[in-house]
This record gives sequence, C-alpha cells and structure tokens, in this order.
Amino acid sequence: FAVSDDMPAACVNWQDAEAYAQWLGKTTGQKVRLPSEAELEYAIRAGRTDDYPFDDTAAGACAAVNAADASSRFAWRNKACDDGYPELAPAGHFPPNAYGLLAVTGNLWEWAADCWAPSLNEARANGAARTGGACESRALRGGSWDDPVKNLRSAYRVGIPATRRQANVGFRVVIGQ
Repeated sequence: FAVSDDMPAACVNWQDAEAYAQWLGKTTGQKVRLPSEAELEYAIRAGRTDDYPFDDTAAGACAAVNAADASSRFAWRNKACDDGYPELAPAGHFPPNAYGLLAVTGNLWEWAADCWAPSLNEARANGAARTGGACESRALRGGSWDDPVKNLRSAYRVGIPATRRQANVGFRVVIGQ
C-alpha cells in the first residue's frame, strides 16, 4: 500500500522495534523501551472496563479505529463502515482515547516487550514484561487495519515470530521509565 511521511512505521520486526528504542534512548539520553503487554492493555483500555475501548457498535468502531471496513478486500470486513482507509491510516486520523493516546487500537498491531506465551497465567503481577526463555515469538496487542472488530477487544492478543515483518505490525515506545 502507499505510504507517506505521516504514516506510522509498519513492516518492522521485533528486533527492528527494539533497535529503534535503544537508538532513541542513546540519542535522547532517556530510558526508552518497548511497553509490556500489561502496559499496552492498560493504554488500550484507557480506564474502560468493558470488552472494547470504543462504543461496541459498527458505527462506534468506525469512528474510533481503523479496522477492516467496507472498502477493504477482506470477507470479515465491517460492511456498515467506510472510514476511507482500506489499509493503513495516517497518524492522527482517528481521535485520541481517554488517555490522549492515538491509534492504540486498530491501524497496526504493536510489538510488546514480552516473550509470547499462549496463556497469561504466568504474567507478572507488577505488569513488567515476561522476557525469560528463548523468546522466538513475541506478543502483539491492539489489532490492525485488516482485522475484524472482534480482534480489537482490549484483552485480545497474538504472538508471532520476532523475526517476522508484516504490513499490519508496528510499535510504540515508553520513554522515561
């Protein structure tokens, strides 16, 4: 798909995202890292306790996030919605959540610092990332432009190989902690 300078970084693997965080930390002199799964879910929820971080309707999803809509090529698209972006949307196109964060849900899956585990049973109580073990796969949160609305639930998570680059995967960083 076409990209411009106002698009978020996509097609990056976990190592790319981690390298960027390390580079940014050295450049700014601040601590910079990828967020944990728990931190991403907290940011996605933005104080909400229901299943979705937006009004749980087709129109509510369309107004708040970039997911597979009527203009997309996917069979699972939200046919009641056309946000004008069948693929990646530019940064700032959708409104911020209650915490002032942009596109924490939809648009791009975001890499977490955590190693992938199929269950959250061993998640750390303090919200820190699980980084022990081989970590061939890493966790992703938030859903993307090619996902059905059901994949944009606040608690929805997937894992993919850390070396994989996909058009629907990006990242964000935490600065100063």
